[in-house]
Amino acid sequence: LWDASRAEMDVVKRTDMIKKLNQILIDDAVIVPISNRNGAQVAKKGLKGMDITAWDSNLWKIAYWYRQA
Repeated sequence: LWDASRAEMDVVKRTDMIKKLNQILIDDAVIVPISNRNGAQVAKKGLKGMDITAWDSNLWKIAYWYRQA
């Protein structure tokens, strides 16, 4: 099914094949997401606008950081 989907030129048919592949994965396999993001995050006192999170890069919102005196 994977090989057939790679060769299929019709977008609708290819989409259906990929959906079937996804359903096979969901029905027949165990998927355990593994995430290890234990890093240290620090910020200087007065730095505002940061959203420290364990799920994403802490730099994604850097344009909104500001320093409060």
